[in-house]
Amino acid sequence: MSWVLAFLGFAALIILHEAGHFGAAKAVGMRVERFALFFPPLIARVRRGETEYAIGSIPLGGYVRITGMNPHEELAPDVAPRAYFNQPVWKRIVVIAAGPAVNIVLALVLLTVVYAVWGPVTGVSDRVESVSKGMPASGRILAGDRIVAVDGKRGSAEALRAQVATHTCAGQPTQGCRATTPALVTVERNGTDRQLSIRPVYVPSAKRVLLGYAYAEQRRDVGVPRR
Repeated sequence: MSWVLAFLGFAALIILHEAGHFGAAKAVGMRVERFALFFPPLIARVRRGETEYAIGSIPLGGYVRITGMNPHEELAPDVAPRAYFNQPVWKRIVVIAAGPAVNIVLALVLLTVVYAVWGPVTGVSDRVESVSKGMPASGRILAGDRIVAVDGKRGSAEALRAQVATHTCAGQPTQGCRATTPALVTVERNGTDRQLSIRPVYVPSAKRVLLGYAYAEQRRDVGVPRR
């Protein structure tokens, strides 16, 4: 399903980007020969006026063919005045810039929607979002659990991480070595507190021992109704 969504998103970006070039070319009076989603060979096409709308068989892009993009192209006298290379510079700039401009506007719209619906990220919550496979927390701590305390100490997410880090390996720490003492993690699950004894392992990239869970982001409520 994720691949389908990624494909549809990619296709939508192509359509909107090329639609920017297409709309700008039409708006400034250039002659557009073809508006195509994906690359040839074409599997479907329909002509509306002077423009052919088509779908290609290779889903790797799309394009708008504007008459006269090639300055060496031989054109009929009736279409030459509307060719791209015969247009003023400002019109050519508008057409070329329209595609990227649509992508920029789309990005701003999507960011606005995300912020309006979910709010901006303000930090991390005390809820677990994910647990890494192969780490000590795997199978013990579950996504959705609320971390209440570590070793009986409560505090912020950073404070609890720091408490886990007080457990160390014997001697010089090496990758994957287990702490000599377990961390006593209190989690709230389905309204009930549970205490779990878990020995963290040393992760060189973090330069400390970890249990292997990640907190969910905390977002500020912007007051938009949720359903």
